Amino acid sequence: MTTLLKKAFDLVSSLPQPEQERLAARWIAEIRAERTLYCLPRSSEKLSEMRHENDRLLESLNAAYDDLPNAEELRLQQDMRRYHRRFIGKNAQW
Repeated sequence: MTTLLKKAFDLVSSLPQPEQERLAARWIAEIRAERTLYCLPRSSEKLSEMRHENDRLLESLNAAYDDLPNAEELRLQQDMRRYHRRFIGKNAQW
């Protein structure tokens, strides 16, 4: 233990119990505040990354849904539905 830290520890030990608890609570609050300040830049970077990723996903979804079926694809879908209904009608057991 460094001498400065030992002196601080001895000083705190000499205080009455309520003062020790008050001082400990204050130090804990300061340490939490410092940790929060340390994490803020990293969390804002992470949020920025997530926003960019969400924007890319939204663009790809919009691109996928912008591709509407043409007349040939619509006809094929109707034929598939008709075939499926006939097939289910003959074999109605599930």
